[in-house]
Amino acid sequence: MNLNNIDETRPLEAQSMSATSMFRQPSFFAIPFLPMEIGSGKRIVAGLLSAIVPGSGQILVKEIKKAILYFSLLAFLLFLTWTATFYDTLVGLVILKTGSFGLALIASLDAFLTGARSKPRYLILVPFLAAFFLGNTLVGGIMLAKGARAFSVPSESMQPSIMRGDRIFVDSYNKNRPPQQGDVVVFLSPETPRLVAVKRIIGVPGDRIHLRDGIVYRNGEKLDETYAKHRGADYDPYRDNFPAVPPSPIYGVKNESWQEEFSSHLEGGDMVVPPNSYFAMGDNRDLSYDSRYWGFVPRQNLIGRPMFIYWPFARLGHRLAG
Repeated sequence: MNLNNIDETRPLEAQSMSATSMFRQPSFFAIPFLPMEIGSGKRIVAGLLSAIVPGSGQILVKEIKKAILYFSLLAFLLFLTWTATFYDTLVGLVILKTGSFGLALIASLDAFLTGARSKPRYLILVPFLAAFFLGNTLVGGIMLAKGARAFSVPSESMQPSIMRGDRIFVDSYNKNRPPQQGDVVVFLSPETPRLVAVKRIIGVPGDRIHLRDGIVYRNGEKLDETYAKHRGADYDPYRDNFPAVPPSPIYGVKNESWQEEFSSHLEGGDMVVPPNSYFAMGDNRDLSYDSRYWGFVPRQNLIGRPMFIYWPFARLGHRLAG
């Protein structure tokens, strides 16, 4: 090399790099060995997809092995939701909800950050928000499909078992397992359309029911109802000695159809529960508007059984189902 050709105006390091640049490989040879950069738009879509269905976003960003892993974990979680009875208890429900949210968050973050060559800054909130709002979509959908619902109790008729304002988690009845005597049930009122009520099953089809001085007798036997509440005042002959006294508006019986069919179900001083029907009463006996006033609960009106209270916090997890 001719030293006279050295440009004294350029740094020596720069001239050395220029002199050796002819030996470098073209840049396109290095592309396959570098992490592929993925645009923010595609990564956002991938994050949203994985929040709903963990693993689907990984397919979009071509992370197939990770997609298989997330799909496997999701399948296991859905299997537990569909076949097991985890959400029958508060602990089980928390496990399912936490598991589905955690899996959605991890999968969404992983899909969003794959191929990111620059700091995502505020866009990092996307996976968190997506997991929070969409993370329980599949698990929640299965629970809804199986009949799980949440209800708020607006009345005092089931006190002290269920207080006014309690929020309860309800599971639908299995068609092969009808309600049993003593079960607490949620059902559509046979008197008021679209009104949801909660009472306790006192009589099933074929049972003979009567009350004497507020005490329930079923099939001739006095019931030991530790859950029942009586105020001990304001004696009501219709309410406390049902069905010895005929129904009348003066006793609060406003249902005309019940007044008409009342006598057809009487046998020897007992009210006989007809097929596919149930006799239901509230635990707060002196304040409960129940089967004594509007008749039987048709089986098709049953919604499900309350499993536990999820609010207020002081009664969180209190079990209601037997």
